[in-house]
Amino acid sequence: MARRSRTITDTIKQKFRVWRIAIYIRLSKEDARNNDESESVSNQRAIIEEHIASFNDGDEYIIVDEYVDDGISGTTDDERDDFQRMLGDIKKGRINCVIVKDPARSFRNYSDQGYYLDDWFPRFNVRFISLYHQPLDSYKEPQNMRSIAVPIQGVLNENHCAETSDKIREVFDMKRRNGEHIGSFAAYGYIKDPNDKNALVVDEEAAEVVREIFTKFLDGMSKNAIVHYFNEHGVLSPAAYKRERLGSNTKIRV
Repeated sequence: MARRSRTITDTIKQKFRVWRIAIYIRLSKEDARNNDESESVSNQRAIIEEHIASFNDGDEYIIVDEYVDDGISGTTDDERDDFQRMLGDIKKGRINCVIVKDPARSFRNYSDQGYYLDDWFPRFNVRFISLYHQPLDSYKEPQNMRSIAVPIQGVLNENHCAETSDKIREVFDMKRRNGEHIGSFAAYGYIKDPNDKNALVVDEEAAEVVREIFTKFLDGMSKNAIVHYFNEHGVLSPAAYKRERLGSNTKIRV
């Protein structure tokens, strides 16, 4: 029986692949604190989506999900909920391609970068694409994954994170020594000084409640009894007070 010649259609079918994409985005605490729009979630998303739209290789590209860790340090994996969710979806077979803006968005240090790029992603047949600082595409340019520039960039990223953390810690220590407030919000009984973000002023309405709490406690009333007393008299809890009186939805420290 004569062997059937391979047609152009057969060749196309062999080359055609469906890429189920995970877009991973991380905005660090430092990015948020510096209001760095170039690293914002929206900017990272726009850059990645533009790159996906530019693919013209005959393969099909489907964005399965977007994984965003907003305001999360790059030095930890366990606390990055969406990073962990993405890994779980890869294990389930939902994802076979991960796209990030740059490697520093994805890996906490040089060691983890090597683990995921050299072991974890290949083990699950996942294509990894990085667009900037260290452009990578493990499917189209697998030789670049073995380049010495990749681990070197990982070391530089890790060193940058460490230096940034040290500098921020130094600034906070200096502010503490100068008696400046460094918290994101004021404790119950205080509000931030509208004229000085590093200073607090007494919030008289809440402060009166604080004084009454201390008075009742010194008079021998238990904590639970004090709570019931204020509830019965319609006094707002610290969280409700901040939400209804101060118009804030952030968590409050008491």
